Amino acid sequence: EQGLRAFAPTSLALSLVLIGMRLSQLSSWRNLPPACLSLGIKMLLVPLILAAGLPLVGVTGSPQLVLALQMAMPPAFATLVLAEVYNLDRDLTVTALAVGSAGLLLKDAGVAVAVWHIEDWGIGDWAWGSRASGIGFSLTPNPSPLIPKPQPLNQKVQPG
Repeated sequence: EQGLRAFAPTSLALSLVLIGMRLSQLSSWRNLPPACLSLGIKMLLVPLILAAGLPLVGVTGSPQLVLALQMAMPPAFATLVLAEVYNLDRDLTVTALAVGSAGLLLKDAGVAVAVWHIEDWGIGDWAWGSRASGIGFSLTPNPSPLIPKPQPLNQKVQPG
């Protein structure tokens, strides 16, 4: 067990080096359309269908949100290791990993901006209600006196 614990950080570092090496070897963007198509299915379509179907089998609230979030994650680094071992399409795998990771950042930034605007428009309770507050955060206007409400960019923050 101690050997596995010692090897775990090394394997993560080696997989990141492998991804960097494969990214440097990409010579064209010919795999971008199939990678975007597969990522659209994996990161958008399947989580939407799953999130809509889970209430039909009785899964609601926090478990529903957690499962949908996990399904929307980009491909794991282990897919590149499998592509290397089984001599699969490495360029497509690396392209999907890079685009998926970048897409995750853009998707998270878009969700953060949307949540900020929902909060700013004062419709947090109407749009999300108590469903969001059950997983550790709240979209209600100014949920805590210790946490200041986000200010629009064109207003100065008042010292308090």
